Amino acid sequence: MKKKEKRMGIRINFKAKILGLCLPITIIMVISNNDSMAIGIVQAAKENNLSLENLPILGVDATEEGLNAVAANEMACTIFQPAVGQGQAAVKAAIRMVKKESITSLEGAEDELYVWVPFEAVTKNNVKNYQ
Repeated sequence: MKKKEKRMGIRINFKAKILGLCLPITIIMVISNNDSMAIGIVQAAKENNLSLENLPILGVDATEEGLNAVAANEMACTIFQPAVGQGQAAVKAAIRMVKKESITSLEGAEDELYVWVPFEAVTKNNVKNYQ
């Protein structure tokens, strides 16, 4: 594996097997659907002696493992999704829908289809607030 210094960080060139073919891929950051997937990237990078310093890895869920990785500067960020806020928004929307009322006046409502609940980014600057 080769590492090339670029202005935007380290780009890691490697070959990935996709459908039996080796294709060159350049990675400048990794965004994962959850912290477990992000931790897998961290482990793979360590196993291949790749620096995590300039490879931002982001996870979601603010699990204990994810928070520990953020605190250890192995992950750049994890996302905390407040379950209480999500639950409250879902109940409020459900009540309005049962009454055949619009949800558009709910905070975070969009297009009668969604009610967005703000997430909280957890970085090395605030990780202690979540541990």
